[in-house]
Amino acid sequence: VAFAQVGVPVFTVIMRRRQMLQLASALVAAGKAISEITALSVLVHPSNAQAALRHLLNRKKGKITPFLGQQAQLLRVIATYWTKAPKKAIKALQSYAKGVTLKGRRMGERSQNRMRQFQLPENVDAILNLPRRVLNEVQQRNTGSHQDALNVTLAVAVEILIVSALRIENVASLNIDEHLVEIQSRTARVRYIVLPADMSKTSKPYEMPLPSRTCTLLDTYLAKYRPRISAGLGEMMFPGRGGNKRNTISFSKAIGAFIKRETGIDMTPQLFRQLSVKINLDERPHDIESARLILNNTAATTLASYAGPRTEQAFRRYDEILDSRLARSIAAPVKRRISTKKVIK
Repeated sequence: VAFAQVGVPVFTVIMRRRQMLQLASALVAAGKAISEITALSVLVHPSNAQAALRHLLNRKKGKITPFLGQQAQLLRVIATYWTKAPKKAIKALQSYAKGVTLKGRRMGERSQNRMRQFQLPENVDAILNLPRRVLNEVQQRNTGSHQDALNVTLAVAVEILIVSALRIENVASLNIDEHLVEIQSRTARVRYIVLPADMSKTSKPYEMPLPSRTCTLLDTYLAKYRPRISAGLGEMMFPGRGGNKRNTISFSKAIGAFIKRETGIDMTPQLFRQLSVKINLDERPHDIESARLILNNTAATTLASYAGPRTEQAFRRYDEILDSRLARSIAAPVKRRISTKKVIK
């Protein structure tokens, strides 16, 4: 509640709450009695913070992860700005955070490995064509089954991820009445996805026009297949049980499993953000600003976190230069020269 009162985005509030519960659980697992964890000041006490972080580190067999660094930084922030801990305690927490924070903010190794799949253009095409291919196959079968409706639901979710590069938390939370805005005239019809600032990690409102091809897919889904998932219940674009919002983690896993089953590609919803940058930079290698706007990120985050596609483009341009140079040298006569210098031993 306190985070929300000062304008922190809703998803950040949810994430921070979950992180604090994880830290408290780690402290209990490290030997602290649960009855003694009565306030945040207990959690950020240096000895308790160290015990919780050590437990989390041991659980990962000593491997430092981004998750661990975020937990350590959260403890420092709470101690500094919320519990107003003594300077000595804050300094100790800063030391812990420095010790378990990964250097730099580049794409993780696992994501980098997954992104290498998209060095093959056919894999990019397989993802981009997936939503319409699945819908066509379902329409041809025309079985009316619940599974077919689920497949179209996941196909439309993939389409939204492709065209918007939204985070999966936002996609899972899309409300037809609140976030799908339509402007219509006699000759034109335009729809937008519009999100308020409190649904963005950067605390900035988000707005994007949906392409006509996406609107066509969405119309078919909403009219014919969504009612099979949630007949007359709720206004969630991708409803779960009872028409309520789907659990983000299970929705993410379902999308990943769907993509793997349909294309053989190992893909997560988060990776669509990197893929959008790659597709953009493949066509416009220097257009970082468009990537930043699409991702609704700061310039620093875009440059640091998505440097991989730029590096790939740099090597491609260098390879083109080498090809051109080699072509010229092959065309020109080459004189073989023999050195007459003596080798000094």
